[in-house]
Amino acid sequence: MKRVLGSVMVLLMISGIACARDLPPYYQNLADACIERDGHGHGCCMSSVYNMAQDNALVMPPEGCPPGTTRHTLKCPTSYSWCILLGADSEITTEAGVVTDK
Repeated sequence: MKRVLGSVMVLLMISGIACARDLPPYYQNLADACIERDGHGHGCCMSSVYNMAQDNALVMPPEGCPPGTTRHTLKCPTSYSWCILLGADSEITTEAGVVTDK
């Protein structure tokens, strides 16, 4: 049983890494950093990278979002935060959910 579960986990990790390889370079670099952020590179952090890529957004700068934009993040500890245009709707639904500051 342990061997089967271990094999399933390895397969899930490989498939998550393979999907991440289809990302543009900016998001690929963020995805690579997810391994350090959440320890495995296929959880909350990766979900935030895919959300950012879909929004074509950049990581929120340290000084916060610029005027005319608002912060998006997932409701989990290793999520990146990113800025989107005010009034832009994200139709992304994830297990963790999306948080928007207004």
